[in-house]
Amino acid sequence: MRGRPMTISVLLILLFAATTLPLKIVATINPYYLILKEITGQEAQVDLLIGPGQNPHIFSPKISDIRKLNDADLVIANGLDLEVFLKPYLEDLTSRGKTIVYMGSLLPDELLVDENEKDDDDEPGHHDNPHIWLDPII
Repeated sequence: MRGRPMTISVLLILLFAATTLPLKIVATINPYYLILKEITGQEAQVDLLIGPGQNPHIFSPKISDIRKLNDADLVIANGLDLEVFLKPYLEDLTSRGKTIVYMGSLLPDELLVDENEKDDDDEPGHHDNPHIWLDPII
């Protein structure tokens, strides 16, 4: 019986701490990081994974990067094969119930494929441009 009040107290403390701690968001690339920082202000902790000047196509995460991904409540990634070297880590996070949002998957195919480049033989989405943040229409 003495353990029950202690357990309830610990649960209440954890619940209170969970509601006062800021949401931890990791953006894989700088454009999303800058947008998220502007949107969230002080309401969330936003971290950048692949810094300016680093190539996301060949990025190889360090242990600290994997730790940052594991600690995140939400990961914002580009998708469209931009973060190829992160794919196994992001898939693992998804399988463990973490929320990963791929910005490229939120857009309709017609915005991703250049009709001038598309041949009749090509599959839809074959020429997806992963650099979607550069397109003023998107």
